[in-house]
Amino acid sequence: MPTTSASAPATASGFCADWLRLAAASSTFGAAQSGSAGPQALRTSVEATTTYLNALAASAPAEIRSDFGTYARWWADFSVQMARVNYDFTRVASDAELQRAMQATSEPQFAQASAHISAWIAQNCGGQR
Repeated sequence: MPTTSASAPATASGFCADWLRLAAASSTFGAAQSGSAGPQALRTSVEATTTYLNALAASAPAEIRSDFGTYARWWADFSVQMARVNYDFTRVASDAELQRAMQATSEPQFAQASAHISAWIAQNCGGQR
């Protein structure tokens, strides 16, 4: 990991802008989870987040590329499970496979990837998360 913003790769500013777009998409996902917008809104949000995560995993600076790969793989599994339950977030409590997909975020490799991404973002994107 670079020690200063000046040593960050030339793509850092573009990547940081992409990161902010993902953060905005994530807030849409959070609102769609409430269920009040319906399954179609959640489907749209899940699909948009999938697109953003795959793009970030492909364009991430080398220091965090594998970490974004961890996120993208988790999200791919989660999105498959959401599609399987027709984007009905109320099924989380009763669907074992969907619960398993969500609980994967508690695994050590996911926590490590999250911490590494957060540190890189803080160092190279002006602390934006």
